[in-house]
Amino acid sequence: MSKLTIITFVCFFIIYVVYGISLQTNDSSVGPCLDKMCMEGYECKNDLCYKISQNISSNNFSSQIIGPCVNGNCPDGYVCKEDSCYLQ
Repeated sequence: MSKLTIITFVCFFIIYVVYGISLQTNDSSVGPCLDKMCMEGYECKNDLCYKISQNISSNNFSSQIIGPCVNGNCPDGYVCKEDSCYLQ
């Protein structure tokens, strides 16, 4: 392997270690729920706010709606978005 290849690999590895580890995933909470509510784009699970998965698109919402949210809550496995419960 050439020195340029090794240097490039090392640079990408360092960038990944420094920035990649700190990237937020859907598994990390942003803080506690307030009265079982979170800011828009987040959902309350176990009294903590988590970012709503980005793989939900507006095109498939209608086929996955089970009904309205009740006080901002939905059954397990569903998320409240725009006052309707959608399959997660």
